[in-house]
Amino acid sequence: MNRNISAARRKEIEAIITRWKNQREAIHENLDESLYSDHALQLEEQDFPIENFCESLMDYISAGHFEVYEKLLHDSTEQLEVHRELLDNIYQSIENTTDLALSFNEKYKDELTHSSEDASLPVDLARLDNALTLRFALEDQLLELTR
Repeated sequence: MNRNISAARRKEIEAIITRWKNQREAIHENLDESLYSDHALQLEEQDFPIENFCESLMDYISAGHFEVYEKLLHDSTEQLEVHRELLDNIYQSIENTTDLALSFNEKYKDELTHSSEDASLPVDLARLDNALTLRFALEDQLLELTR
């Protein structure tokens, strides 16, 4: 993070990042539970709370784009010029995962729960899990470069 920003501003940014990382962890745990738990293996009983998950996913995506990335990139501009090309590549890759998350949300957001009768959800969840795993690694790189 830019050394020229105030301690109060630095503390504000760290609080935003901490809250955002907590959202990220909750989404990851929900995905793991839905994909890999014993409950997920009992397909006839599976009911995934899809609407709540979609809301959490969109909150996390929005916080990343409109709070975290914006603040990190704005407050770190002097340092970032050295890494501009790398940061642009990271951000573009994050955008690709955003597109997949938005598509997932659009498909499932209006469902309260999703039963196992529709075989597309496990496939879509696995695809989303892969994209978010990549996204988390990219976000960690972004944080490292801007702090």
